[in-house]
Amino acid sequence: MTTDKKNNINKLEKCINCKCKNCVSECSMNGCLNCREKEYVYECNKLNGLFTKTSETVTLYNQDEEFIFNVAGYLVEKDAEGNFNRYVYLIDSKDYDNQHILKYSKFKGEEYYDSVINDDNQGELVRLNEKFIKLGLKV
Repeated sequence: MTTDKKNNINKLEKCINCKCKNCVSECSMNGCLNCREKEYVYECNKLNGLFTKTSETVTLYNQDEEFIFNVAGYLVEKDAEGNFNRYVYLIDSKDYDNQHILKYSKFKGEEYYDSVINDDNQGELVRLNEKFIKLGLKV
């Protein structure tokens, strides 16, 4: 079997689990655009939020120290202007209690992970955590 055929079969297996399969033609959340290689839409409220599951890992650095995180999932939110924001829920691969929610963005191939805490106010962090849980995150 060729690599392309194998990749297509793997994609179909992932699509079977995808929540979008029943309403992709009328999707306001661009469901399939949020689906990446190791990711699928697990839950969607069909208005302004969806949660994807994935088997990705992310490596982040603090000076010379390397941290490998398992990605529990991504939360994609659509704001009132129709813009999408993507957040990632990370769990340290060596310390389960070390968990983070970060804003994720990608620009010209570079990935960025930014804090969701502004001016020591953790309200946004709490809101995002609740939305992750509401849409199906189990950690």
